[in-house]
Amino acid sequence: MRLKHRYVAVLAVLTLFIAGCSDSLVGRMAGDGSAESTVTFSVTDIPPQYDEMIKEAQNPASRSILPNAPFTPDNPSLTFILTGKSNSGEVIEKQISLSTAPHKFELKLGAYVWDLTLTAYKGYNAAASHHKPVLVGHCTVDLTMGNAKPEFKMSVKGLTTPGTVKVTGTVKDTDRVCTHYEIGIYNLYTGEFVEKYTDIDDSPKNTNAKLAQDVPSSATSPFPFTYEQTTPKITLNPGAYEYRMIFYKGTVSHFIPIGSYSDTIVVYPGNDLVQAIGELDVLNKKPTKPKELRAYLKDNSEDKEPDYYYVKLTWKPSRFETNYELMLKTSSDDGTTFPTAAEKIYGFKATNNTVEDFLASPIRHDGSLAYGSETCTLKLQLGKVYEVSIRAHNYIGESEWVERVNTPDPTPPANCTLMSTGGLSHINRRRIKYDLNGGKLILDAATPTANNTFTGVYVKYDSYTGTATPFLDIKPLNTVPLTGVSTLIREIPTTPPTTLEWRKWLNPNNGQEVTVTVPAGSTGIYKHENVFVKADFGSSLAGTVTPLPAPQDIPKTKIKITYDEESGSTNTTITPDASGHYPVPKIEGGKVMWITVQFDGLASTPEYDDLHCTAYFAPGAGLMSIVNIPAAGNVCKFSTGDYTPQTFTLKVMAKDTATHQMRSQTYIIDLY
Repeated sequence: MRLKHRYVAVLAVLTLFIAGCSDSLVGRMAGDGSAESTVTFSVTDIPPQYDEMIKEAQNPASRSILPNAPFTPDNPSLTFILTGKSNSGEVIEKQISLSTAPHKFELKLGAYVWDLTLTAYKGYNAAASHHKPVLVGHCTVDLTMGNAKPEFKMSVKGLTTPGTVKVTGTVKDTDRVCTHYEIGIYNLYTGEFVEKYTDIDDSPKNTNAKLAQDVPSSATSPFPFTYEQTTPKITLNPGAYEYRMIFYKGTVSHFIPIGSYSDTIVVYPGNDLVQAIGELDVLNKKPTKPKELRAYLKDNSEDKEPDYYYVKLTWKPSRFETNYELMLKTSSDDGTTFPTAAEKIYGFKATNNTVEDFLASPIRHDGSLAYGSETCTLKLQLGKVYEVSIRAHNYIGESEWVERVNTPDPTPPANCTLMSTGGLSHINRRRIKYDLNGGKLILDAATPTANNTFTGVYVKYDSYTGTATPFLDIKPLNTVPLTGVSTLIREIPTTPPTTLEWRKWLNPNNGQEVTVTVPAGSTGIYKHENVFVKADFGSSLAGTVTPLPAPQDIPKTKIKITYDEESGSTNTTITPDASGHYPVPKIEGGKVMWITVQFDGLASTPEYDDLHCTAYFAPGAGLMSIVNIPAAGNVCKFSTGDYTPQTFTLKVMAKDTATHQMRSQTYIIDLY
């Protein structure tokens, strides 16, 4: 039989992997190339080997928003076109129709060596000037020897037919703080927004890939989102991109980022990607509550600073906090009533401008409310009732307030005593001062010692925990037995000497008796208030009761604060602005300013002496946070050059020469 009448069935398996083309040649037979053979092509379904696809797309991520299932050979939107050229110069271009599975088609080809390309087009229109190739395969086949088994390995490589994108999902927002989100598509490597894509006619067009959306105030958690545009649709050329979501709280004029989500999105030629990515739990959250707030009295801290004592607070840390905030409540009575107007919240103004700055506040003794803190010490006034609570804060919001607990800490701070809570047990420390009026007090008259014998004054401190306390009960010298008995006598230098027994306690302000026992309807002097009483020995009291002046701050009229360069003579007086702050320039005329504090307008017998100053700077302001400024000749002078512009507290202290007690005045300085 002549060669041109010989037909050879050749099987070509069309397998759509993301790979390159491969050649499969069989042994040659002699022939003149003029024969024609019928080649049978078998087309199998495309396996969804996503991992291989991603590798081919050079996607470095381990997770992705993947394309929808790749096109299958029987997809009605696809048209297969076979093109090729033989070594004789013969050219073929033919639309191929596939049978149902197993997919096959037959085609007569001359007995030459053929270079063939099989292309699948989406929505093919022969009359159109541009088409949408979505799959392509290439192989060579040698029919000169009769039989061949060509194999097409289909690929998306090199195809630029744009595809569309739609992504849906939900976002967990337990605190319901998200008000706005933005979604966009970015270059996977440079991070730049993908603004344009190339259409099938090679013209650049907008991707329409940026979406900004407000979250309705009525939204619950999780709230849904849809990344989709309708006119025109979100369109991209094939490839791997970064899919990025940014979430915000606040309003359009003051959006604050609260979370983000990034993923790799893979777009295939002509593929309409529609994927649901499930629930995203990516928003930052309010901090958790701190735990186990405790208050401790620092032992023997009373009157270390006149009229004050120290309370150490401890707590177990929260999570996600940027700092803590402390609420200090001051009672208007014995702890029964805490007016809202007397509540103050202390924290960081940098993170919450509605609070008092703790570091610059008069209640801070040491410690911090910064991230990671677990303790701070307050300076509280004797004779008042307080309560505290604490919460954690971050830029999302605040945790719930946490109240004090009674349970002891297994590792309490040293030299401290736990202060109880519950009922009328609050934070309180008061001073009871007994003026012995020239007498001698022995607390245990049976065994007098240097430690239980007092002259001049006797001071006792206690805390009110709900039960009124009687005053010191004095017994006569002839009491039997004297064990545990307190006596108070006064020796009068007469001839012979006269011994006077204590009669009663008096209020030195009005001369009225203050009973030892708690009277019915007891007042605050038996509970939480500071008390000053004086011993009465009978007639010897006449003319000796002198009310103690009420303690007060140093009047600002007695202090002068100026600024100037180090050796300048101008010395500009600092005056308060409308807010009560004292503005001081850091640099003026190119010179660093120095602040000078000194007495002003003292009497010929000075009311105050021993001036010294302490400045409290914010952390990070340079040098240390607390700076003690010594005085030379009752003048404090220091340079602002070492400190960044900020608001800081300047405390001026001096000794009251009448009472020999320290007094102070506080200034808030705005260093600009």
